[in-house]
Amino acid sequence: MPNSRPHCSRRFPGRNIRLVCPAELPGVTLALASSSHASQPRHAHDSLVLGVVTAGTRRIETAGKPTLVPQGAVFVLAPGQAHACSPVEPDANSDAKANAKFNDNSDDKPGSKPVGKARPDAGSAPQGQAPSDDKFNDESDDKSDAESSPHTPACSYLALSITAEVLPPELSSWRQASPRLDDPALAKALVRLAEALSAPTGLLERQSLLAECLERLAGHCCAPSRQEPQDAGLTGTAKVSEMAKVSKVVGQARRLIEENLEAGVDLAGLAAACGVGMFALHRAFTRVIGLPPHAFQTHLRLRRAKELLRGGASLIEAALQSGFCDQAHMTRHFARAVGLSPAQYAQAHRQKNS
Repeated sequence: MPNSRPHCSRRFPGRNIRLVCPAELPGVTLALASSSHASQPRHAHDSLVLGVVTAGTRRIETAGKPTLVPQGAVFVLAPGQAHACSPVEPDANSDAKANAKFNDNSDDKPGSKPVGKARPDAGSAPQGQAPSDDKFNDESDDKSDAESSPHTPACSYLALSITAEVLPPELSSWRQASPRLDDPALAKALVRLAEALSAPTGLLERQSLLAECLERLAGHCCAPSRQEPQDAGLTGTAKVSEMAKVSKVVGQARRLIEENLEAGVDLAGLAAACGVGMFALHRAFTRVIGLPPHAFQTHLRLRRAKELLRGGASLIEAALQSGFCDQAHMTRHFARAVGLSPAQYAQAHRQKNS
């Protein structure tokens, strides 16, 4: 397992932007913009940019054609794709649909976004690591937040910069006419990933959430083929053999997660141990188990935490012995899954046993 490393988080004065560089996800950088008034002139990135507008509306101009990206909508820019960006006043008619889906009260809606220190199986980039994205090194005369009047439009967004080495093959040549995608599930997955990168979180959770986001994105460029069953074209013995192989791989991954619950495992290590690729393992595990690897790990950790709390363990003991990064990490997942805080759960069982 990787050792704990300091968190790299750099703010850019005048732009309300913070850059997060997670060491355990090489080739991935997260930019978090909060109520930013700044506009960026025409530029391009070496990496694929995948993000979501979390408040306001962002105007992205590509090839001379402007696209409005409202709150809740995803934006994607291919490597080398020239574009200009600016916040604009929202269009109530065109934005209503995306806003409604992003702000619904479904179970997978992201919760709070705490920021803290990572534990040994979380990790993040070394301090002092300079951002490589040209967007943040631009010395042009763009209008900064500090220079903007209170009436200038503003928007908040998060954007992942992902190098080609990290992308699955389906996304290596991403091309779409519009940078905007209306995919509420992908939008929420991106927010969950941003939360995981900004808070104490296990390595498997971060890697698995990234895989989920990239797989959802790949569905937009490979929709026809991905709708077919993965065993399409196989018949008889070949189909049975393929199913047995998948079952064996998933079973092995499941055992490794169960046996290393406290120490934690990472997706790359699981894939290597099972002899398959990371994205292939993530897809197969989710299909067979019904949960992605990190969610299955969290389920087991919560089950163990409940047992420890019922047995009288303290909150911090239950958190660490269950494999959570710290008490806050356990509390966040516990409240989402159980509907109670760990303290409330423990108190209820103490009263029951008294």
